[in-house]
Amino acid sequence: MSPDATLAFLLDSPLQSWGSSSRFQRRGTDAFPSKSGVLGLIAAAMGIDKNQPDEPERLAPLAALHFSVYALPRITGKRELPIQRLVDYHTVGGGYDEDTDPWARLSTPRKASGGPFGTVLTQRDYLADAVFAAVFQGPRELLQSIAAALHNPVWGVWLGRKACIPATPVAAFLADGIPEALEKLLSQERGLWPDEAPWSFAPAKLLTRDLDDAEAAAPQDGADTCADQPISYGQRRYLTRTLRR
Repeated sequence: MSPDATLAFLLDSPLQSWGSSSRFQRRGTDAFPSKSGVLGLIAAAMGIDKNQPDEPERLAPLAALHFSVYALPRITGKRELPIQRLVDYHTVGGGYDEDTDPWARLSTPRKASGGPFGTVLTQRDYLADAVFAAVFQGPRELLQSIAAALHNPVWGVWLGRKACIPATPVAAFLADGIPEALEKLLSQERGLWPDEAPWSFAPAKLLTRDLDDAEAAAPQDGADTCADQPISYGQRRYLTRTLRR
C-alpha cells in the first residue's frame, strides 16, 4: 500500500551525532542520522515521556513510518564541503573529594554495588559540516501531528545529543511525494540565506531508505540491517530494521 503523504525536515547543526550501537565509554556516530535518533527528536517534540507506561504504545505508529535520509551537500565556490568527523575527549567524576564535600558523592560515578567507580574516560564522535533531510512517509494525519509538534515542541530537540542544537528551525513540510517535499524544504532553506551567502546546497543525495516489506523479505543487493527501530527509549529496547544504503 502506498503511503498517504510525505514529510521532510532539515537536520542542520554545527555538530551532529547519530550512534546506533554506542555503549559505555566509546560513543561513536554513524555517517547518517539513525531512525531511533530522529524519532527520539520527534518524541521529545510530541511530549512522549519515556518514563511513562504508555510510551511503547505511543512510539509504535512513529516507528512504523517509512524513513529515508538524504544528504544536502554544501558547495562553496566549486568545491563541496566535506563532512568532518570529530572526537571529543571527556573525563567524568575526577577530582571529587567525598570526605570534605558531601555534595561530591552525587557527582562521582558509582558501581552497581554502590562503591566509587573512579574517573571515567569517554570518547564521543560527532559529524561537523553535515546537513541532512529526514523524510518520513505514512498516514497523513500522523505526519500532520508530527509537523505541528516540530513547529511548537513540548521539549527541546537536538540532533543526537543535547549539545547538538539545531542551527536552523526544524521546520517540517508535508507533500504528496518525496520530490515535492524536498523541493518545499530546500525552497524554505534558500530563503534563509542572502544571495551573497558563501555557500549553497547541491541537489539532495539519497543515503539510506527503509525497504518495503516485500523487498525486506527477499535477499537484496546492497541491503543492510541496523538496530535502530525503537520499541521503548525508557527500557532501551530496539528492533533491527532492513535498509538500503
